[in-house]
Amino acid sequence: MISVIVAAYNAERYLQACVDSLWAQSYPKWEAIIIDDGSQDGTLALAHRLAEQDPRLAVIHQANGGRAAARNVGLAHLSSHSQYILFFDSDDELEPEALAVLLSALEEHPDAAGVCGTCGLIDVEGRPTTWERPTISWSNRRAIINGKLVPVAAEAPITYEQLTFQNHLVPGATLLRRSAVENTGLFDTTCYMEDYELFWRMTVNGGMFVPIETQVLRYRQHGAMSSGNRKLMRASMHQFRRSRICFPGLTAEQRRVARLACYFDSTDKLHASIDYLRQGKILKSLREAARSIAAILRLGINVLSTTHVNRSQAVP
Repeated sequence: MISVIVAAYNAERYLQACVDSLWAQSYPKWEAIIIDDGSQDGTLALAHRLAEQDPRLAVIHQANGGRAAARNVGLAHLSSHSQYILFFDSDDELEPEALAVLLSALEEHPDAAGVCGTCGLIDVEGRPTTWERPTISWSNRRAIINGKLVPVAAEAPITYEQLTFQNHLVPGATLLRRSAVENTGLFDTTCYMEDYELFWRMTVNGGMFVPIETQVLRYRQHGAMSSGNRKLMRASMHQFRRSRICFPGLTAEQRRVARLACYFDSTDKLHASIDYLRQGKILKSLREAARSIAAILRLGINVLSTTHVNRSQAVP
């Protein structure tokens, strides 16, 4: 059985379409746990009306605590028969074959912690959109291998070496083994990028994700979505990369990769600054150069801090 955990906050406008996409699944052995995260609109009432129509739907209400906390509540209410987990945002829609395709792929890769498909983008009305890119796919992936930032083949597994530098995983397009999630722990409620952080922790102990070139999700773009705030997302990504350097329990090589992720992020900004300068975009060039310098300075502080912590731990 697949457990679908739906964290919903003020999702009245989209929840019906979200659940309709579940009802349209060709694979019938699923349960959906809708966690109303203290919504101030009609989300909770709508969720109860939908649940009355299908025993596979369950509704839980909690005071507003954020998406990570809501997902953790969902994890605490899984059916004992559940073997797989999908974290599905309440404003997105699954393709009709999504669960069947993801489950088949995961069963073909017994060593994988999860499998992930691609996404098409839709607007507030559910219409396909080309917001900067028509789909979220496996192109342009990079990973830190042998101290270098190198391109990754589209079919290559997603491992620690890639996720430490960049994230291509979308929760609603990623089917996880329940055992892998339980071995990793709950979502970090203090982290803005809680899904990325959980996926990353799953790779620390050798877990990997298998990408498939099948679109399984329609990912909605609208002003209320958290990933729509680019400035906040950028700051959160920088903070995430820096915090990985000090994450407890990493091997020496994993910590080296975490440092290199920060370094390559800063050099990416420097290259972007040079490109903008060549295009005559002076202000953008200066902005990227400033970001690069700031990233390098933050990396130096983190390295010094980590070195001090490691030396302190070595003292009897």
